[in-house]
Amino acid sequence: YVRDRGYDVAELARDWGVSWRVEGSALADHYRLVIPVYSGTAASRYLAGWQVRYFDLNYYGPKPPDPYTPKYMSSPGMRKSHILYNGWRLGMYGVVVVCEGPFDVMRVGLHGVGVLGSDLSLKQESLLLENWTATGAPVIIMLDNDMDEKAEKFAVRLRARGCAAIR
Repeated sequence: YVRDRGYDVAELARDWGVSWRVEGSALADHYRLVIPVYSGTAASRYLAGWQVRYFDLNYYGPKPPDPYTPKYMSSPGMRKSHILYNGWRLGMYGVVVVCEGPFDVMRVGLHGVGVLGSDLSLKQESLLLENWTATGAPVIIMLDNDMDEKAEKFAVRLRARGCAAIR
């Protein structure tokens, strides 16, 4: 699945910690792709939780069978709105690219961060602004194609607070 989408499996494991859950867990068998979510800083990174991606080996492949089955599930207690996926790397590069989810971030590269959904919370906005204040790294909002209006709203919110943000 990930190879078909153009990802390098070794890179996903090495740079992002992505793994394939083989057996044993409280999760249903069709949640197989495990994506660790780290928070903190480069000097003090910690595991904030994880997300698992739906993947049915026998029938449906990567697509959930119905609209009631989520594509992603997050670890209990992980407050997605309080962290940025890959946010621990903020300030390490000359630019920050804000995406929606982990695979979008992985496609962009190590300078990407994800809001783990389609909304930028006030806490996530603060994390971006703290980094921008410290580094001056421009922020590029790059959401999925159907999210242009929301991406512009994110950029406007950040610019209103002094950040160099574009979409």
